Amino acid sequence: MKQNFKFLGLLIVITAVVFASCASVVRIRSDITSVIAGGMVNLRVSGSDLEVKVSSTPDGSGPVAAGTFVSSRGLLTVDPRETALFLYVIARSTKEEKSDTMQIRVVTVDSVVISPASGATAVASRTLQLSAQVTGNNNPDRNVTWKVGSNNDGTGSVTAGTAINNNGLLTVAREETFRTLFVTATSSIDTSKSSTVLINIVVPTVTGVTVTPTLPTLQKGTSFQFQAVVVGLHEPSQAVTWRVSSNAAGTGAVAEGTFINASGLLTVAAAEPAATLFITATSVFDPTKSGSVVTFDIQAAPAQ
Repeated sequence: MKQNFKFLGLLIVITAVVFASCASVVRIRSDITSVIAGGMVNLRVSGSDLEVKVSSTPDGSGPVAAGTFVSSRGLLTVDPRETALFLYVIARSTKEEKSDTMQIRVVTVDSVVISPASGATAVASRTLQLSAQVTGNNNPDRNVTWKVGSNNDGTGSVTAGTAINNNGLLTVAREETFRTLFVTATSSIDTSKSSTVLINIVVPTVTGVTVTPTLPTLQKGTSFQFQAVVVGLHEPSQAVTWRVSSNAAGTGAVAEGTFINASGLLTVAAAEPAATLFITATSVFDPTKSGSVVTFDIQAAPAQ
């Protein structure tokens, strides 16, 4: 019992030490490391009993413009007249010898350039990856905000399902009705700088479905692999649904055990009574388009 109490006491001490150590860590974090004169950066400052200041030198003694300051929560505000190219936000514990420093570049943003350029093509029901290059003085952050609209100021609505994410990946809804979309990237550092490109939208068109082989030799009680190719414009989806039937209309019954799976593998039951089977592949993208092959004179199962 005494040993248990000793172990429990030691565990409490270790836990308290670890907790105290973690609680006293001072950290400054930010997804953005640059700012324009006249701008703000919201830094994440953690720790207790902190003194937070901004300086033009890492040691905290460098002067800054009168309107440049940082709040205790880490909101850095930069004076429009700030001349320092580098600012240092310093968080220091007033009770312990713990601190952290983050350098923030004071930059200018000249332009935002989107790639691919205006006139690129995106296919309905697919995605298009865009990127943005932010240029300027003192290496401004490349962070941008993206938006997509049906007019060049980015305010026009688009079809549900059409969107662009934070990484510039444009998803075009299959049902998108607009044949031109406008994608805008705006600098997160200087929101007055942005760029817009026009994206042409094309819709895949299915002209037919080809099923092979065209004259398969089948035996009852065995399996056979069929292939389907969806033909059309703008690379339509190759997804198809398969069907096996004893008549051309696709409604004829087959024996239990005769079926075709989602990959086009046909299995013929040993007791299949039909001498002819109709194998049909239908486009998932355009169910009005399909292709078929007919199997004649299905042979009896091989003798055991």
